Amino acid sequence: MPSKEEIKLRWLVRIRWGAVAAWSVIGTVISLTGVLTTNPLPLLGFLAVTAISNLFLSHIRTGREGFLRLGGAVLAFDITLLTGLLFCYGGYANPFSMMFLVYVTIAAFVLNSTWTWWSFGMSSLGFVSLFFYHIPLAGFEMHHHGGGGGFSLHLHGMLIAFLIIGALTSLFLTQMSRELEHQGEKIYQLQQRKGVEEKFIAIATLAAGAAHELSTPIGTLSLITEDFAESLKNDPRFFEDVSLMQSQITRCTTILERMRGEAISTTREDLSPVHTKDIVRYIAEQFGEDRVLVEAEPGEVVTYSESLKEALSSLIKNGVQASNEEGRVEVIISFTIDEFRVIVSDKGQGMDVEELRRIGEPFYTTKSPGDGFGLGVFLVRMFAQRVGGDFSIESTVGLGTKVTLLIPREPMQLMEAV
Repeated sequence: MPSKEEIKLRWLVRIRWGAVAAWSVIGTVISLTGVLTTNPLPLLGFLAVTAISNLFLSHIRTGREGFLRLGGAVLAFDITLLTGLLFCYGGYANPFSMMFLVYVTIAAFVLNSTWTWWSFGMSSLGFVSLFFYHIPLAGFEMHHHGGGGGFSLHLHGMLIAFLIIGALTSLFLTQMSRELEHQGEKIYQLQQRKGVEEKFIAIATLAAGAAHELSTPIGTLSLITEDFAESLKNDPRFFEDVSLMQSQITRCTTILERMRGEAISTTREDLSPVHTKDIVRYIAEQFGEDRVLVEAEPGEVVTYSESLKEALSSLIKNGVQASNEEGRVEVIISFTIDEFRVIVSDKGQGMDVEELRRIGEPFYTTKSPGDGFGLGVFLVRMFAQRVGGDFSIESTVGLGTKVTLLIPREPMQLMEAV
């Protein structure tokens, strides 16, 4: 798929071919009708230079910054060519002097505001210079402007009108173009958030479904191993193997229960206000005050409350498991004007570069067997993306880990139309 810059360059080339065709028709009509006696060489030179440069442009591929420089140079080149052409054919009195406004309009749509104002400045300079320097067409100025020496009121009015129209066109089109680009970015972000939302729901549904489907056969195996254990408890040859089977089945059951708890179904969850005192109370109920030290700034965030609580629970649980029995996990909750911030720090063993790079991948964990299965951090990261926030992890081996969760205080609702 072509980039936005390639599409703009393609249309710029098409517009220039259109200009070549239009000037060719105009020159042919004037030549055949004999309305004016003119030298055709300047027009032919204009057409040749424009066509050759257009063939060159047709084979160029460029990025955003390169396109801005290239497009600006092309428009500056075209404005110079137009000024030279009008210089040879009546200057300011030529009605096609209004073509300068076309280049200002093109710059507003295909370039940025800086290049638009540069185009307006060059066009204005070119138009004003034609009042002083041009080759008159016999009878043309007298016929259209009443003759006489010096500047007439009509010509003064043309100049003032050009400057006003050009300035207003530049201002209006650049503002409109900027607003459209801003809206396009917002729509793109909403589409990205909706994609994350769908992935989040799909993963949660898959995990919950897997847990549900696997619970029945694992329950059956648990009953069978209990019977085996009872029957073979006096036979040392098999009792140890049966006990190992029982421990592994118990581990699977624990994992399934965690999958049910962590893979939250988000299809019915709505945005709701959450106050920090509710978050502090939830943390105290889950972990107590002995292992977790909470510093919370009073405030409120509008988000998916259950998902937020589960995310915090997962992060704090990771910190508690990483710390020794006497280590405390620190939780700092704060606000900015637009964001809600949670920092969870522990003094555990930390992670090396490779572990830090992979942490957050589904089913990758640094915990001991049976302590986790690698979905917690992944779901926290998905939650942050879902609400348009950010999630980061810093860790140093031997010193501990710090995770930061940032989410908007009032996230924008996903548009149904996107």
